[in-house]
Amino acid sequence: RHLGTLDEGRAWFEGHPGAIYLHAGQSYLSLDLDTEERVVLLEPTRADHFTQVFASKETEILERLDERTLGAARVSLGRLRVTTTIEGYAKKRLFTQDEISRHPLEGAPPQVLETMGFWFTFPEGILARLVDDERHPFGALHAMEHAAIGLFPLLAICDRWDLGGISYARHPQQDGPSVFVYDGYAGGVGLARTGFARAEQLVTRTREHVAACSCEDGCPACVISPKCGAGNHPLDKLGAVELLEYLEGSRELVVLEGREEDVARALSSHRSRVHTGVRGGGQFEVAGQARQASATESGPPSRESGGDPAAPSWPGGLALPADLLREE
Repeated sequence: RHLGTLDEGRAWFEGHPGAIYLHAGQSYLSLDLDTEERVVLLEPTRADHFTQVFASKETEILERLDERTLGAARVSLGRLRVTTTIEGYAKKRLFTQDEISRHPLEGAPPQVLETMGFWFTFPEGILARLVDDERHPFGALHAMEHAAIGLFPLLAICDRWDLGGISYARHPQQDGPSVFVYDGYAGGVGLARTGFARAEQLVTRTREHVAACSCEDGCPACVISPKCGAGNHPLDKLGAVELLEYLEGSRELVVLEGREEDVARALSSHRSRVHTGVRGGGQFEVAGQARQASATESGPPSRESGGDPAAPSWPGGLALPADLLREE
């Protein structure tokens, strides 16, 4: 039975072997993903869990098109190459989202997306300032990334799944901590340009929203993202507000010297970069023969942190078609 289509990149995030795939209120277990035939084989299941991919991501700056000062930092616009490598997936319980187990995934090709993005670059000394203020330095960057992406639809007609993001305590091409936000579509669709042009407005609205949220440590209404491949860890809500105040210019940055060891210790207990995700690409056809499902069971869709990577392309920019997703 033909179920639908997935783009090439999403097939690995939502149709990998062991994935729980949700379609029309019915849960299916992915038995196999045949990359040569472009077929995903599914069977109905009564799953008490959902699956979420975890992946590593690298962002390379290909070209810087514009840049300006923004408070104590800089905001830039340019072309990016984002490479996402799927490492495995986790099984999580429905409703509570408690993690049951983690499983490696082998054979998933890197997903490469060249797109447009804008990014904030802070002075190196801001990490020591955050540590001195008893904030989690990377958790603050990470939370700011989530919050900015969540508020972005106020500036443009889109939703957060149309955007990707990644935070770096140290980026190899930058001279300080950086937060990237980019279009989740190959070549970009104008969202990053809007974000760059209206960065001041985005920063102010994001700061006001996060600061006004009544939660103590962060919640889905402010800094927790439904598509975070790092499991929304670490996050520091108050640290994000502090960073946004530096961007607004409402807080003065006082650089502290000799705090390198304190910063290194604060960063050593977690990954120095995480990601949300990307979206877009061609179509991965979901089709095939099926037996009637015996029951329906709703649950969250199987999605990685950041959504869906862009599909590979034929020359000329046409999306590489993928083929059949079968229910057995």
